Amino acid sequence: KKKKENDLLAVINEININNQYISGFEERKADSFETDRKIYSGIFSQHLRNLYKDLTEDKFTLNWNDVLYFHKRYAAEFYRMPADEALLKLPSVPSYQYQEYLIERKLLGKLNIQSFKVRFVCGFRFERNEYELFKIFQSDEHFIFDVEGRRMYLIDEELKDLDTSENESNQVSIISQLKRKNEELEETIEERKRKLPDDVESVLKDYLRNLESVDIMSKIFDVNEETNILRAMLNLNLNN
Repeated sequence: KKKKENDLLAVINEININNQYISGFEERKADSFETDRKIYSGIFSQHLRNLYKDLTEDKFTLNWNDVLYFHKRYAAEFYRMPADEALLKLPSVPSYQYQEYLIERKLLGKLNIQSFKVRFVCGFRFERNEYELFKIFQSDEHFIFDVEGRRMYLIDEELKDLDTSENESNQVSIISQLKRKNEELEETIEERKRKLPDDVESVLKDYLRNLESVDIMSKIFDVNEETNILRAMLNLNLNN
């Protein structure tokens, strides 16, 4: 009985630990990435606006860490891995150079028309490189920020072959597995309460067979009493 109680306690503890992990993950996901994604769009818009201003005034005042923080914080968990990096890393195009970064000339012109307002759509990850997809405000135009390549350029035809839905944490599948595991554990709790541990049941059955083989005439009362008790235990299977 003590062993059965310990087994049940272990199952309940596992369910509680899983629930704590699930709750912590869901709260962090809701409060963090979704909010920061919107803030990041505004920060990147201002960064582009300042970049254009610097180019026109022939100066360099930007700190790229102002926009690089986002992929460092979220890429490993949220950015999706595309099937083909070639869809994201496009050939060189005529570009302006700003410090170590290149921005496509045509892209900068389109950004200027829309006052540099952009929206972060989603991020992609391929091995050690990250790519961020942005949409230009009030248009159907999109562009890529190649983080490691330090380039920004328009993207068009390749979009149809890319999954551009909102990023989800790669831990979603883990959470689903934990929820299914908890359901299975909860279903076994009642069964564990009723069922004797296999090793205990085996010992009792062996002992019952031994008692039944004893010379009934020699110890009829004692043997019958023990036999009846064991049969009752096995039949009830510790229902109570």
